Amino acid sequence: MAAGPISLVLVKGQRLWRLPPFLQDCKGATVWLWSGAGKGSPVTAEADHLLWTLNVHLSSSALIVQPQHTPVKVRAHMCLTSSSLINLV
Repeated sequence: MAAGPISLVLVKGQRLWRLPPFLQDCKGATVWLWSGAGKGSPVTAEADHLLWTLNVHLSSSALIVQPQHTPVKVRAHMCLTSSSLINLV
């Protein structure tokens, strides 16, 4: 079933110590800030700065993250469960 781009929603206040598997091999990501007034403008973050960018914005807003490029091998094995996400936080 095709449903659109892979997306990850992160709650305000979370802190990531490493990137989820599907973000590790991407060239960058589009990060949507989800402030109290509604969804904000997207921020484009390059791979080298992605973890830092996510953590900076998570201190003030929830986020929606979409990779700009996802290798086929990662897409085929992607199944992010709540328990595997807990290991990233």
